[in-house]
Amino acid sequence: MAVIDIARPEHDRRERRAEYREYRLTYFGVFAFFLIVAVGLQLAPRRMRASVPALSGQRSILTEARVAASSCIPFAYR
Repeated sequence: MAVIDIARPEHDRRERRAEYREYRLTYFGVFAFFLIVAVGLQLAPRRMRASVPALSGQRSILTEARVAASSCIPFAYR
């Protein structure tokens, strides 16, 4: 006799919430790291800022940290 696997919606919902929570924690950790890097680069001489394309010094520090975090997080969740 064939076994039919019935998906439980509440179980799937819990898994999605847990994955979303993990994503947000990872994002905030990476954002905090890039925020520190962006602040450090603002304090560094201008010639050093051009060596990091995502943190070029053309935008606000928060925007640069957000762009850098958003650009590297999708690779962890493929």
